Amino acid sequence: MIAIMTGAEFCSLYMEYLQNRGLTASRIKAQKYKTPDLKVFGENTFQLNEIKIPELIFEPLQEVYAFNTTHSKVLTFISTALRQFESYDNERRVPWVVTFGSNHFQMN
Repeated sequence: MIAIMTGAEFCSLYMEYLQNRGLTASRIKAQKYKTPDLKVFGENTFQLNEIKIPELIFEPLQEVYAFNTTHSKVLTFISTALRQFESYDNERRVPWVVTFGSNHFQMN
């Protein structure tokens, strides 16, 4: 079975993925308010990037994973990412990109 990646491991892998495609990504320093994860630069491009990784949460009382449809997880992540982008770039000067990733065998 594949080991499930942490958020930091996924972010590193994603930054390498971007680099292999000619883009440079740098982490955005944490602020008092919520911020996106990365600034991504290309030859003539710049964008903000937020990474979201759905998790399956184990409920010990019921001894099962908490069920939450992928659809509802994605909707929750989009609204959270939107707030992060707005607090960092409320004038919408650059494109905003949300990246979803998971290597959990039950999340597909």
